Amino acid sequence: MILAANSEIKSLFERLRREAKHASIKKCSERGCTLKIDRKMRCLILKGEMLCASSMKISDCLIFCIIGDCLIVCIAELKQKTIHAKDVLIKLQNSSEQALELIKRCEGGNAKCDFYHLVLARGWHPSEYNVLTRNNIKIKGKRYSILPKRCGANLASILRYQEG
Repeated sequence: MILAANSEIKSLFERLRREAKHASIKKCSERGCTLKIDRKMRCLILKGEMLCASSMKISDCLIFCIIGDCLIVCIAELKQKTIHAKDVLIKLQNSSEQALELIKRCEGGNAKCDFYHLVLARGWHPSEYNVLTRNNIKIKGKRYSILPKRCGANLASILRYQEG
């Protein structure tokens, strides 16, 4: 059964907020690189490192948003300088698994979810850019692209562009 009613997604969102309260942050930013999130968007922003064991490689931010009857999960890795594509791929996969585990703990395992994997950086070396764009993150049998963006990108604009 897929949760189709907007009220059921909202209920799941509130359970996620309560379950991950300890990792909640106000904005997605790391060492001068920021993902802009409009205040109008209903989002829960979690600090990756606060969600799991310190030894696990995990992305900087896990963002849960409600758009229509869907829970949008954005995994964001923020880089000010050097990008090591292989490390980033591991972090994105680990973060996706952590997000799924959190959703499952909040009894939303059947919720309609869409994943977006964002890597923000000040600049891109062509070889690292190519590694990221040629790879996918696999979640529940579905492949999701990695979206490289510049620091300061706006989440609403990214989501609108991807849906259009």
